Amino acid sequence: MDHVDSSQKIEEALTRAISNGKAELKVELSTKILCKTWCIKSKHHGINLRASIPVGADGKISGKNKEIKLSKKWISRATRFL
Repeated sequence: MDHVDSSQKIEEALTRAISNGKAELKVELSTKILCKTWCIKSKHHGINLRASIPVGADGKISGKNKEIKLSKKWISRATRFL
């Protein structure tokens, strides 16, 4: 598991946002899978998904629906040709 140390200013801003009930947690998943088919060349396929989760003043997920649905993350292809 990765551990990230944050500065005092970031922690204070995060605490204020959560106490106001205006915090949002952004989750992102990026992975590649290998598809193998018999007698056909193998290929890696990338998957990029993201979700935004609203956090309430109590630090729990707010809203009626507690399910987190990941959606496609669109990447600008214009930077690929630079």
